[in-house]
Amino acid sequence: MLSGHRLLVLLIVLLLAVRLVVVWIVYPYAAAHKPEWRWSNNDGYDRIALNWVETGVYGLEQGVPTAQRLPLYPAYLAACCMLAGRGYAELAMIGQVAMSVMTGLYLYRLGARLFTRRVAALALLVFILHLQVNNFVFRCATETLFILLTVGFVYHTTVLRSAMQWRDAWLAGFYSGLAMLTRSTLWLLLLIVPVVFLVDAMRHRRGRMDITRVVLVLLLPVIIQMPWLMRNARQSGMFPVYHTWVGHPFYQGSYVVSNIGSFLQRRISVADLDQAGLLELRESREYGQCMRESEGMRPVAREVLADRCAREMAIRRVSGYGWRLIPLAVTGMLAAPALQMTWTSTLVLAVVNFPLIAAGLAGALLLWKRNPGTLGAGWIVLATFAYGWVVHAAVWPQARYVLPMLVPFLVYAGYCLDACLPARDGERKTA
Repeated sequence: MLSGHRLLVLLIVLLLAVRLVVVWIVYPYAAAHKPEWRWSNNDGYDRIALNWVETGVYGLEQGVPTAQRLPLYPAYLAACCMLAGRGYAELAMIGQVAMSVMTGLYLYRLGARLFTRRVAALALLVFILHLQVNNFVFRCATETLFILLTVGFVYHTTVLRSAMQWRDAWLAGFYSGLAMLTRSTLWLLLLIVPVVFLVDAMRHRRGRMDITRVVLVLLLPVIIQMPWLMRNARQSGMFPVYHTWVGHPFYQGSYVVSNIGSFLQRRISVADLDQAGLLELRESREYGQCMRESEGMRPVAREVLADRCAREMAIRRVSGYGWRLIPLAVTGMLAAPALQMTWTSTLVLAVVNFPLIAAGLAGALLLWKRNPGTLGAGWIVLATFAYGWVVHAAVWPQARYVLPMLVPFLVYAGYCLDACLPARDGERKTA
């Protein structure tokens, strides 16, 4: 039998090999047969990066500032562009391979910390083979970076609760701050973390230094985001402006969920529903009035007003559902882990993700039955997954948005799989 160290080395080599095969073999084939998977087909991150490098203006259009996309991923692409010129895409993919390998290491350490090395190895193996994780390694999208930052945050928060070391406080705050410059998902969860730690400190009568470490986890992300917030304040004359693409996807997501029956009957794709929702929004009288009122304003200020208008319209749309809100909310919850832009990709992810989620929930239940006191050690893993699932089910129930929260939850799926295997040398434990 392989030792834990040798098994980890073998799995990391396998992880690296699989990701490189995806970039060097799968991507050229996919790009040739599925144009929508080509690197340049994305949410505009590469356009921002190229404009930023060539003109010095952070914008989707040359010379026009924007705050529609958060800056960390475009900054990464801009760095690749500065190093490799127009061949930056290949360098960016290799960088994303490295990010994925680092994520795998963190996932293994999380599983070993909470459970055993065998559980950690099973979770890592699932991560290596997960189709959607592999897909995003060669895509111009924030997922690979955001998964790394989310897993890093979850790992160091888990360690911090038991060890209360400055290093873990710094790294938990650092990863969460960078994550919030990549996607806006974690900000509400981050407010919950200090509450849990402060309750722990009061229950166990920990010292002032422990509380200071917890405050650092909350304060460091604010410091990291401040240059971006100040930039947006200068561009818009408003503060705080985090980013200006919240109301639009909220409206599009509500449109998709309310018309999802057409997709399930295979009459229309989610991609077409998404665009139909955006078109309905932009052709509405209220939105048009908002855009006319914002004429003459600075570009970012116009984006702020447009997104506020879209958000208000989305809220009214959802609140107007009445009793239909309950079945639509259930539909959003069920759809979120699998829903993608096409029927085929949705079916594939349903086959992959629902069994993994079921295994993870079974693992958590099994752990609670074996030793209820140990379930709390992984509270941040469970809270992150539940939070990400519920938030995205409510806003835009798409599998790619749930994926970063699903990855750390794989340690519970690994625990379930481990329970189904024969015990070996007394290694299995409950925490």
